[in-house]
Formats: sequence, C-alpha cells, structure tokens
Amino acid sequence: MEQKKILQETNVFINFFKNRIWLYYLIQAVLFGAAITCTVLMPAAYIDWIMPKVFPMLATLILSFFALGFMLGDTKRSLRDALIEGGVFGFVFGGMYMYLHAFLTLLFDVDIYYVMTIVECALMIALLIGNVLLAVRSAKDVFRFQGKGQEIVAVVTLSVMLACMVIPFCADYFKTALHAYEFSAEPSVFVGSDTYSVIFATNAPGTASLVVEKDGKTQTFTIEKNGVELYDKKVHRIDVPKTTLDNATYYVRSTQTNSGTGHFYNMGKTIESKRYKFKPYSGTGDVSFMTISDNQGTIEPTVKAVKEAAKNNEYDFVFMLGDHAELYNDLDKDVIASFLQVAAVASQGEKPVYYTLGNHEYRGMLLSDVWDLIPTPSANGEMYYTFTMGDAYFTVLNYGVDHDDDYQRKYDGIAHCNEYKDKEYTWLQNVMAEKPYEGYTYNICISHIALMVEQNDNKDVDDFEMIFEHECSECKKIHSYKYKEFADLLDNNGVQYVISGHTHKKPKLLSVDGYNFKTLNTGSHYNNKTAFRNTIVTLKDGEFSYKVYGE
Repeated sequence: MEQKKILQETNVFINFFKNRIWLYYLIQAVLFGAAITCTVLMPAAYIDWIMPKVFPMLATLILSFFALGFMLGDTKRSLRDALIEGGVFGFVFGGMYMYLHAFLTLLFDVDIYYVMTIVECALMIALLIGNVLLAVRSAKDVFRFQGKGQEIVAVVTLSVMLACMVIPFCADYFKTALHAYEFSAEPSVFVGSDTYSVIFATNAPGTASLVVEKDGKTQTFTIEKNGVELYDKKVHRIDVPKTTLDNATYYVRSTQTNSGTGHFYNMGKTIESKRYKFKPYSGTGDVSFMTISDNQGTIEPTVKAVKEAAKNNEYDFVFMLGDHAELYNDLDKDVIASFLQVAAVASQGEKPVYYTLGNHEYRGMLLSDVWDLIPTPSANGEMYYTFTMGDAYFTVLNYGVDHDDDYQRKYDGIAHCNEYKDKEYTWLQNVMAEKPYEGYTYNICISHIALMVEQNDNKDVDDFEMIFEHECSECKKIHSYKYKEFADLLDNNGVQYVISGHTHKKPKLLSVDGYNFKTLNTGSHYNNKTAFRNTIVTLKDGEFSYKVYGE
C-alpha cells in the first residue's frame, strides 16, 4: 500500500513534466545559470561584506543544488523523502562556498583571493557534472528517450549549461557593447602644485578634451602624446594652469574609440558633460570643507551620505582622506565607482579636491595607477605637503601602511614605510623650523591614520590612547614607529587639530593628557557596510566645529 502511494506521488511528478518537457529543462537551465552567476559574483560581495547581496546569492545557490538533488534522486521515493534528500544535497553543496572558503583559509593560511578562485572552480565543476548527469538520467529514466533522442537531449542540455557559464564572464563585454557611451564619473578638479587636474571617466575607452570659457575666450585642452590624442583610456586626466580654470566655466568632451586594433582608427560617438563653474576659495577668513574617508567600496551608502552633506553647499573644498576602495584591482569598481564618482558628487565639479593616501591605497594591482592619476600639491611629488586656505594653515601627512614593515603575511618584504616616514619627518622638521603657520588663526594637520584613537567602547567613558601605544588586533604588535615623534613635533609647533580617518568609529573630538591638539576621527563605513558617515568641518570665528552626515 505504501509503495503504491509512493509511486502515485512520483508518477504525478513525472507525468506533470512528461507533458511539459520544455519546462523541465528550462527550470534546470535557469537554476544552473543563476547558480553559476551567483558563484562568479559572490566573491566581490563577500569581500566587501555586502551581506544583503551575499545572502540572496547563497540562497539561490542552495536552491539550485536543492533542485539538482531533488531531481537526481531515485524516482521511486515519497515526496517527503525527495524533499529531505534535495534539502540535504542543497545545503551540503550549495554551502560549499562558505565551507571550502573557511576550511582552505584556516588550514593552509592562503590568500582569500586564491581560496575564492578554488571554490568558484569547484562549485562550477560540481554544477556542470551534476546537471549533465541529470540531463542524461532524465532523458533515459523519466522521459524514456531512446538511442539518438537521449544523446540529443544530453548534447542540447550540455550546450545550454556551457552557454550559461559563459554569460557571467562576458557580462562586462555585453554591458559595454549594449550600453550607450557615457560618462561613468563626472569631472572633479584635483589640486596640484602649479596646476589643476580635471579628472573624469567614461564607460568605454575614448579621447578626452577640456573646454574652458573665460573672459569671452574659449580654450580647448586635450590629452596628446607623440602627435596623437590618446584614445585608449576610460579614466582621463587633463592638467591646466590654475589661473586658467579659476572662476571659469568648463565642460569635458570625449569621443568613443570603437576600434584601434587595426591599421586605422575607428572613432564613434562624441559626448559632452554639462557646464561647470569652477569656484576656488577666494576669501581670507573662515573655511569649511567636506571630509570623506574609509568608504572602502560602499558606493551607494557613501553617495547617499555625501549628497546629504552637499545639499546646502556650505563648504569650500573637499578632502578625500583615503581608503576609498577595499583593494585597487578593478578599474570600474575600485577606481571609478568607489573613488571618482564619490569625488564628483562631493565637489559637484565646482570645488577643489585634495587627497591623501590611506592604507588601502597601498593594496591591489592598480595602486601605482591611482598614485599616478591623482596630483599632489607637493613640489617634490610626495603625498605629504602643506597648503593654505583662508585663515587656515594645513599640513597633510602620509604614514603609509598600517602595520610594521616586517609584517610578512601582508607585505612579504616589500614595505619600506619606516624609511619613508624618516624622510617625511625630516621634511616636516624643516618646514616647521620656518614657522610658516604663524599669522594664521587655524593650524590644522590632516592624515589618514590617526595619532590618537578611542580605546574604550563605552561611550560614556573618555578613555583614549595615542596610536603608538595601540596594540593591533590583527597582528598583535604595537605600531609605534615615528608616531610619537610626529605627535611631539606637531604639538610643539602649535597644531590645534588633527583630522583623520581609519578608525571606523563615530566621529568624535578626542584629546589626551600631555598634548594640546585634539583629534577628529571622521568618515567610514559601518554596520557591515550598509551605511556610511562623512563630515563637514567648519573653521569660523576662531572656533572649530563639525557636523556628521549619514548616520
């Protein structure tokens, strides 16, 4: 009786799909394609800790393996048993992403990217083999195809599976091929030593021009080299004299490169940005500026917070404090979306942008491209420098990486930041010996890594320490090299405030015994990267104040 009931349940299932064979294979192909796509896309979301994306992807992966296990099982079983077997199969194989990642990382102490590559390959191989077996089994046992019919079904199914595997890897190509040519990052004006650099990006390679309209005259600047306009870049930087762009109207223009692989150039559509009126600071007293740091790839929350801060337009310039991507490996995501788009939203193309390196700007295969892309006001090209704005004197410092040079796991012998800090410290001594800050109401230092951090998580207790006494939770070492010397030198030369990022805590003005300056640790993503904070600092009437946005 029980066996008859099981067969009835099974026959209902089989008969349903026997009359709808196309639906059976369509479901299989869709689930396979979804699983492969999630397998390819999940590492980026997982690394960036974007859990709202990771969980649906993982659920889809488990569901696809559940369906695979359900259909691969013995047809002569109860529906309950089939669901249980499918569920176990789904959680075991679908969860392989998490299992293998944790196992390989902990057991072999290997880099996360190698682990994810191994896991992706393992999952895709398992999916491909399982789906091919399912196609053959279904053709033979469920739909009773014989001879060539069985072979045709297997070949067609395998072809669909392989096509589904190709789609995620070709996504960027199709996105570019099918999407109209446009600006992927509107222009921002970064401050150099003697020039401004207008930097923008397009969604495909093309030429770049800057058109400046001032005093009834129009000047056009292009990126040329060896007698030809450069046409092979998606990120564009055009340098112009400061006096040319000050209080001028400008726009950028680009012509898409359809092909440059043959003997002739094949240029495509030309696009133009809207008109911008560049407004350098022209006052002599109060100063206000927006700080952005530690978004580390949190594009949407960062843009939302920055837009909120920019609503009233109550700031004179923008300071990008570093750590704008988790790793600089992907041009579109890490450089254009996480950094240049944010700078464009903050500056609105009309305010000057300053920049200093964070420790994450020392990570990834594009880091030197980023360093070359962004100008520095330093006469010697270094990322430490000074500048003045109104009644404020600014010193910008760069401490390099956030661990000691001998941290083998991360730097493997290539970090020489202690020597770099020695050189920077000597430079700062020479600068401060001239006392250039005298005559200014405000004496401000800006750096990515803070000199003092909040050590106690109890918000009601003011318990702070200097960072040179702070034990790193990651490598269990005291990062002390040169921090005390920098703190003493800044304090002895009347620095009033140090503005930093790096700590990922709610912005708070900190002070510590023995030092006169205070530290504002600002910026950062928080709450598993689902939100972002940034700050507008105001120097007015001899007072220092700040307002936090994006909470």
